[in-house]
Amino acid sequence: MRDKQRVLCLCVGGTCRSVTIATLLKYQWDKDALAGSLEKNCPLTLKMLFDWANVIVVADEELLNAIPSMVHQSNPLIMNFNLGKDQWGMSMHPDLVPRVYEKCVEFFGPCPGTATPDSIIAKHASRYDNRRLFQKG
Repeated sequence: MRDKQRVLCLCVGGTCRSVTIATLLKYQWDKDALAGSLEKNCPLTLKMLFDWANVIVVADEELLNAIPSMVHQSNPLIMNFNLGKDQWGMSMHPDLVPRVYEKCVEFFGPCPGTATPDSIIAKHASRYDNRRLFQKG
């Protein structure tokens, strides 16, 4: 078994943009991807994740300045997906998936499988609809 690229995906809360990025990279690009939060994960956890990762993906420009100096000691490649602030409120949102997919193609190359943004959205549609209903109720 080959060693997969280890990708740490970061956003502010660690539950929306970073989870969507990690999900696409894990299941469509075959990366060993984890989601994390610069705000919610403690410094010790972040240090462990920074040491583990050989690639760090941040959701937006603002997070680049927030990455602690300890990340530079482990010397991972840092990529900015530049998605902007969270406006989706949940992972795998139908409006977020195509933007993340496009960034994955830009930074990691074409999707090795047959998945498209539409097929990924369709696969997650029932879960998305259920979460929307739960949030409203």
